[in-house]
Amino acid sequence: MNPIGPMMWEHRLIEKLLRLFEGEIRKINESNKVDTVFIDTAVDFMRTYADRTHHGKEEDILFRDLVEKPLSPEHLRIMNELVEEHKYSRETVGKLVEAKERYLKGENTAPEVIAYLKELAQLGAFPTFYRASHFLAVRSRKPHRCQRSWRLKTENLGRDKPENLY
Repeated sequence: MNPIGPMMWEHRLIEKLLRLFEGEIRKINESNKVDTVFIDTAVDFMRTYADRTHHGKEEDILFRDLVEKPLSPEHLRIMNELVEEHKYSRETVGKLVEAKERYLKGENTAPEVIAYLKELAQLGAFPTFYRASHFLAVRSRKPHRCQRSWRLKTENLGRDKPENLY
């Protein structure tokens, strides 16, 4: 199997979670109540799987090695946009957690929670997310050091403490 294949699957799994946000937004709008268990579960997935595992592979292995390759200006731009989107999603997840915590203390932060869920859901629909899949597919057609590096280093992913990431 092509080493980039699992990353493509990861994109599809992240998209599935982001699609669940629409239903949760509807529920919050109808009841003005935040399902904090849903938020905690979504945040755990976003931080552990999407950010630490998936984005970790992209940023710490793939992008690091691709920077050393002759990339077209378009591919370099997409890679830089993805890094910025990763940072933005981390910030938005952090704001979602803060809004949920204030909700638990009695503050009506349902509108904020909705706004952050919408922002995160839109990242999955954002054109760069889809261009990333194309970018990964195009770059994976030629074997390069990044693919060998990915195979060797994936066993070490996830051993960092999550508190060091946020």
